[in-house]
Amino acid sequence: LYQYAQRTADYVRNLEELHAIRASAETLAELARIYNFEGDYARQEEALKELITLEQGRDPRHYGDLARIQATRGAPEDAIRTLRDM
Repeated sequence: LYQYAQRTADYVRNLEELHAIRASAETLAELARIYNFEGDYARQEEALKELITLEQGRDPRHYGDLARIQATRGAPEDAIRTLRDM
């Protein structure tokens, strides 16, 4: 609903509050997607790290996304470490 009303900031705020109350993979994945869309890569990186931990590394796509962000942000060593952890 927020997205269609172009109220992304309100939507993100609500998701962050929901996450603070009860962390879930769905909420973190949605936050990571929105952070990426908005170009907020630092927050996306943190959300993906938390998501990987929460899911105990079950989804390799999150590792790939995280490694791409780390490499793009100038941390290729972190990207390599992330891919090795996959």
